[in-house]
Amino acid sequence: MMCDYEAEYSAIIFAEDKIAEYKCPHRSLKKVDKDGKSYCIFHSKIEDKDVEKFYKEFKELYNKGEHNFTGFVFPKDFSFKRLRDETEGLGFSNAIFTEALFICDAYFAGATFSSDNMTSFYGAKFVGDGNANFMDTDFSGKGLTNFRNVQFSNKGSVNFALTQFNSEGGTNFNGIQFYNKRGTYFIQTLFSSKGGIYFKKADFSSEGEVIFKGKLFSEETEVDFRDVTFETPGNVTFDGVNLSKCRLIGTDLEHINIKEVFWKNKKKDSCWRWGRMKVYEETLQTAIFKCGGERNHYEVYQLYNQLLLNYERTYRHHEAGDFYAGQMDMRRRGNLDRKIFSLIILTLYKGVSEYGERPVRVLGWLLFTLLAFGLIYAWIGIEGPPIFESFHYLNEYVKGLIVSLDIMTIGKVKEIFRTAYTLNSKDGLCASLAKLGHVISSASLLTLFLLSVRRRFRKV
Repeated sequence: MMCDYEAEYSAIIFAEDKIAEYKCPHRSLKKVDKDGKSYCIFHSKIEDKDVEKFYKEFKELYNKGEHNFTGFVFPKDFSFKRLRDETEGLGFSNAIFTEALFICDAYFAGATFSSDNMTSFYGAKFVGDGNANFMDTDFSGKGLTNFRNVQFSNKGSVNFALTQFNSEGGTNFNGIQFYNKRGTYFIQTLFSSKGGIYFKKADFSSEGEVIFKGKLFSEETEVDFRDVTFETPGNVTFDGVNLSKCRLIGTDLEHINIKEVFWKNKKKDSCWRWGRMKVYEETLQTAIFKCGGERNHYEVYQLYNQLLLNYERTYRHHEAGDFYAGQMDMRRRGNLDRKIFSLIILTLYKGVSEYGERPVRVLGWLLFTLLAFGLIYAWIGIEGPPIFESFHYLNEYVKGLIVSLDIMTIGKVKEIFRTAYTLNSKDGLCASLAKLGHVISSASLLTLFLLSVRRRFRKV
């Protein structure tokens, strides 16, 4: 009699209309399972099934290249390490472990998984007493690498250190659940799948540490890390990870340990510092013809707020300042459809001082104001003796600079010069308007400079 096991699953995970059906081709055991059905040696869940028979028949399938192991129940004493030693390395082609149950130690360290269609662990469960070891494993080929809805509830660790995910069809960890008792490790793991990297709604609730260390994600591939759950954020570490194309909305980043990660547009060392670090979602919403709505901006605002609190808690105030500026940018863009006055003020605030984060930039604007109004006053005309007997072409501009500086310092400069300079009385209206504009701009810039310096010193 044939095995009663049947299953349906998505052949291509993003195309729900393409369903693969699996009907077990193996003969059933004489013993009946608890559900009243008869299953083969591979699908039976009876506790005393013959492990050696299971191993020999599994090895036979493996050697034949028949790597569809849908729903297989791997008993406690089954050993992938033994299979590796006897076959001189583990190598799978288009392997399907969909809905498989691993009661044994899942030892896939150093294995290779290649696929033209898909390598799938979709819905598999790891419940053994030991570890799930994928260290230094290579996933490659044109197909998809699928770990969607996998559940790790084993008593040991889950190790993806040095693993390479190079599948052209993408790597899918959506909905994966880490409930294991010990650590979860993505150390020097390489995700370079051209089809994208997906961790959406992943659940990291393991009792041990969760470590993401190394670059991990390439700069060309988008990573979906939205709505990820960290049960104990203090146990989670991101160290040196490239997050420049990582989508993070819905993931709480406030309390995790972030060490030297790489963000979008990491700022360059320059006195003006026009650039700043950004999260990837901001660049998506501010691209041409892709301006997000107020709700989208608010979600990114929340993300920046979490990063701001995280970095300030660890005294990295310079980087935190960039996230504060990101917050303010999201607030400004949220006003695109209303509150025009607030939008204008925030836009000027950004341009002049990056929301108080760039005091050197404000000094630059003060210098520009001094020089520009010196030129304006020279054009209006200044009454007073020449400063240079030679270089007559500089006389008017230098006098204009003196008047400009005098107005900026509320008349203090006149005390330095024995002869006072006054603007040409013939252009009284122009002179008055120029002085008014000069006083307002200078006072505003000086105030912003003092606020920027104060903000800087409060962080130290």
